[in-house]
Amino acid sequence: MEPQIIPRVPTPVPILWFEFLLNQNQLETHLSDPDADPSASQLLMQFVDQSIKAQGNLETSVQVKKVRDLKILALKVAAHMKWNLGIIQESLPLYMVHKLLKDFMELVSNPELKEQVMTTSDRLDDHILMAFMLFNRWSVRVIIENSYPTKPPKITGPQAPNGNAALNVAGINDMVIKTVSNY
Repeated sequence: MEPQIIPRVPTPVPILWFEFLLNQNQLETHLSDPDADPSASQLLMQFVDQSIKAQGNLETSVQVKKVRDLKILALKVAAHMKWNLGIIQESLPLYMVHKLLKDFMELVSNPELKEQVMTTSDRLDDHILMAFMLFNRWSVRVIIENSYPTKPPKITGPQAPNGNAALNVAGINDMVIKTVSNY
């Protein structure tokens, strides 16, 4: 009696974040699948995390393009999530939400806007208004949420390099809250 070989159904291999850099059209196809692996939230975290990691190493034009493309991919995923701040805040640590929204403002606005105090919104395009409105809405949420006592921050995402993730994330969160409060 010869052992019978039963064919295995191949398990789908999840798409890795860098594959979207190679073929950016793949992102829309991937996100349109309701059972996509990785999910939109996971992709958002990976793109923001990788852009933060690569930000410190901008020596060549290829590295600059990679960071810009990662930021754009993260923004596309956030747009797919309909810029729902509740979902975004649940999916990302505070400092990553801050980075995402700052990147959004920087990519859609003129560099001159950073120096000017705008008293009227008549001269701004809709996409710039949306970026500033979203950032300011999130800032107010963070300030209000921080004014109430809460549990220690939830550790999600990449681990801190020094191994003490809770202390590191709490410190980073405090810096983000102070920065947001000073706007």
